[in-house]
Amino acid sequence: MKRGRGKRGRGVPFLPNGLTAANLLCGFFSLVNSHHGRFGEAALLILFAAFLDALDGRVARLTGSSSGFGREFDSLADLVSFG
Repeated sequence: MKRGRGKRGRGVPFLPNGLTAANLLCGFFSLVNSHHGRFGEAALLILFAAFLDALDGRVARLTGSSSGFGREFDSLADLVSFG
């Protein structure tokens, strides 16, 4: 019996989804900052969102926890952050 893996052999799903949620929050706060005229802070948040976006897919593959929900959640975060 394998330890640390669920019944279905899924990895640790909260790690990549947490990174995707942070990406989504960076995109949202970038929109808020740009609405208030703080374009420098908004640009930094977009750069940080891009870093998190590159990281979440790698973490999902490394932990073996990619899922349909994760792919759709990542698409939503990409739309908010980069759309």
